[in-house]
Amino acid sequence: MSVHWRPHVLKASGSVSPHELERIESAWGVKLPDDYKRVVSMYQGMAPEPNGFRVGRGDIFPFARTPGGEDLCFDYRGSPEQPRVVLVSVEGSVHPVANSFQEFMDGLYDD
Repeated sequence: MSVHWRPHVLKASGSVSPHELERIESAWGVKLPDDYKRVVSMYQGMAPEPNGFRVGRGDIFPFARTPGGEDLCFDYRGSPEQPRVVLVSVEGSVHPVANSFQEFMDGLYDD
């Protein structure tokens, strides 16, 4: 399945530079997955929904929000270099989604 990206309704900010990604990694004290960095480098500013969300907590960092208000997050608790993807519910419970960002992307489908 291929993923289709469309311009964000409010703004399209263009690509993210490697320097900006390094700054985020440094501020959070983590290494973002290479496949995630490739996606945001190509498609930053393109999304199916507004891209605002809560800032990360501890070893769990959000990268997207579902239509229901739940956060899709990188979970670094098991590995500082290869995070799992988890869903954090609006109540705060954490649910596993995929063992890697690539596995998450491979599992996307159309309704």
